[in-house]
Order: sequence, then C-alpha cells, then structure tokens
Amino acid sequence: MSNTLEMQVLSRKINALDRSLRSKNLVIKGLLEWYDEMPIDIETAVRATFAKTGFENVEIDVAYRLGPQRGVERPVLVKLVKEKDAKAIFSNRARLGKGSSVFIQEDMTKEDRLAWYKLREAFKSIKENESGLKASIRKGGMVVWKHGENVGYYRYDKEKKEVVKIEN
Repeated sequence: MSNTLEMQVLSRKINALDRSLRSKNLVIKGLLEWYDEMPIDIETAVRATFAKTGFENVEIDVAYRLGPQRGVERPVLVKLVKEKDAKAIFSNRARLGKGSSVFIQEDMTKEDRLAWYKLREAFKSIKENESGLKASIRKGGMVVWKHGENVGYYRYDKEKKEVVKIEN
C-alpha cells in the first residue's frame, strides 16, 4: 500500500473516531454572555435552553464557552452524558422558535464544518437563480427541494475542494 493511500485511510479513521467522540456534544450559539460569568451560569442558561426544547432533566457532563473573550458572545460547547439526549435535543431544536436568537448545532469536526460551510455557500448561489428553494444539510450532504419535491442532492468533495451535484 502506498504512503498516500495509507495516509488517506488513517485520516478517514481519525475523522470517524473524532465524529464518534463528538456524538454526545452540542454547540449552542446566541446565549448571552456576562463579563464575570461563572460555570454555573453557563449550565443554568443551557438547562433553560434545553427546557424550551422539552428536555429538562438532561445529564450534562460539562458546558463551557469556546474561544477567548473578544466582546462577542462565544458559542457554548455542551458535553452530555448520553448520546440519545444529544440526538433528541438536536431533533427538537425547532421548538426554540423561528425568531429565537439561540441556535443548537451538532459538534462537528473541522472537516465537517468546512463541508457544511461550502454546502451553505453553494445553496446561497443556487437560491439566487431560483426562488422557493429550501435545503437541509446533514452528514456531509445537502438535499435541496422545492414545494416538497426533491430537486437535487449535493456533497462536498474534499479531493476536488468543491461542491458536486450527485445524479440519481
């Protein structure tokens, strides 16, 4: 086996392990941040957010802000004890309401965040040419539909470094 192929295989295995380790985690954006915020304040805000999604008695391992203080609200990484709780909360995040300034996301690897960003940018350019489109980005792919009918499936090809449409 060539070194390049071995590196690709190892890279895929590392990413799969990284995704597995993140499966109990959620990232919450838009939670108010105070200058002298304590860890208990973060956990209280997280619990209040989870209660809005219908999950009040969730076991939280740890919750903390990501990145340095810069005068903007930093996202909160929440590590839950049970993966099923993370999936249930993520599935019910729409209960926060359309006008909510708080967003719940899955904890993604750097590679997954890049793919998500590229797919989102691709959808913006697709949407410029045609109105009434909606999209869902999950697990490295994007489904685009109009009036409930699937109009396309896209993936980010990391070797080509571009979004490609997958033909059925």
